[in-house]
Amino acid sequence: MGKIPEVSSTLLSGVRIVLVEPQYGGNIGQCARALLNTGLHRLVLVNPREHLTEEAFWMARDGRRLLEEAEVTGSLAEALRPVGMALATTRRIGRHRPADFTPRQAAAHVVPLLEAGNGVALVFGREDNGLKSEEIDLCQGVISIPASAEFP
Repeated sequence: MGKIPEVSSTLLSGVRIVLVEPQYGGNIGQCARALLNTGLHRLVLVNPREHLTEEAFWMARDGRRLLEEAEVTGSLAEALRPVGMALATTRRIGRHRPADFTPRQAAAHVVPLLEAGNGVALVFGREDNGLKSEEIDLCQGVISIPASAEFP
């Protein structure tokens, strides 16, 4: 396995985590907490149903500030405007939806982009059915995240 290059906090500031139409404040709060744990700080929400709820704040714990500062947009195209590359995430791959990268390959590809000053977005879909094909088409690559066959 190839080594993932070290990434400074300055470079990580160029990464946007984009959640498309998240449905539950608690899930958004958990995401904010995970971002904080990994050194990421830019959360973008596309048409969230809710995100500034008590449950979201409780789940975010120390990531509460990320929820409060999250950018909220009306469309995925708007959320992706400031970045040089967007990577869609999916577990469903196949003939009509091939994967370009594993998470490890994506990391190796993204670091040089960040070093060159390009913003990068990692795009996650809805909790119940992920990203639509036309949303994936707005991205320049697809990351397939391995998941359990019993509970994908």
